Amino acid sequence: MNGLKKTNLSNLQVLITRPAQQAEKLCQLIEQQDGRVILLPTIAIEYIESDNQPDLQAVLKKLAVQAIAIFISPNAVAAAHALLQKYALPWPEQLQIAAIGASTAQALTNLGVVVTLVPTEQFNSEGLLNLSALQKVQGQRIIIFRGEGGRELLSAILSERGAILTEAVVYRRVLPECNIQTRLTQWQQGGLDMLVCTSNTGLQNLVTIVGESARNWLMNMPLLVISERMAEFAQTIGFVKKPIVADNATDEAIVQALLTYCDSNK
Repeated sequence: MNGLKKTNLSNLQVLITRPAQQAEKLCQLIEQQDGRVILLPTIAIEYIESDNQPDLQAVLKKLAVQAIAIFISPNAVAAAHALLQKYALPWPEQLQIAAIGASTAQALTNLGVVVTLVPTEQFNSEGLLNLSALQKVQGQRIIIFRGEGGRELLSAILSERGAILTEAVVYRRVLPECNIQTRLTQWQQGGLDMLVCTSNTGLQNLVTIVGESARNWLMNMPLLVISERMAEFAQTIGFVKKPIVADNATDEAIVQALLTYCDSNK
């Protein structure tokens, strides 16, 4: 675990709310530091069927006319890759690939796709927009692979800068079905020390899943998030304590924030 402080999580019981397919590495890193993981995915990912979206099919089949493809999450990478495989389409060699952050870049790299544009520190829309290659995009064709909903900042700014923009909505986030009543009683009796949420949708879904009867308990739990924007949202919906904010959305940064929390509470 390169760069992590030499301490451990001392049996800290951590609730991870990421979709199951994205949580494996984070859970492993926490357990390697003697933490205990409770996995409760509060988001399920559904890929959007292109058979019902002729425009999406057309966009994918003409991907080679684009100058830059931007991926806003690992889910966008997986969904786009599945669609390209479905139509037996290659990644165009001349296409510049941009990732909003390190996790998204790694997902692309794992598929053998060369990522040429990725922020080095600020893993969000602002960080991506600050890259020099996206400053002067007048007349350039740019496609953004994204999910339903989410922020519109990236699209708005690139359009203002003169880009010819296409948005490919390839997945949606949905509320998973789950019954946590038995576990919830245990958690309220001291069986949970920390919540980790990495999206506003996941956090809002957690509130829904827990339900009104346990809302007060939930709102007083320690919470770790991945941006100041998320921290503000958490307090807006009622979380009492100021959330811990990881430096970025990577698994390593989240674990480092947990380690720092444990170290400061010894």
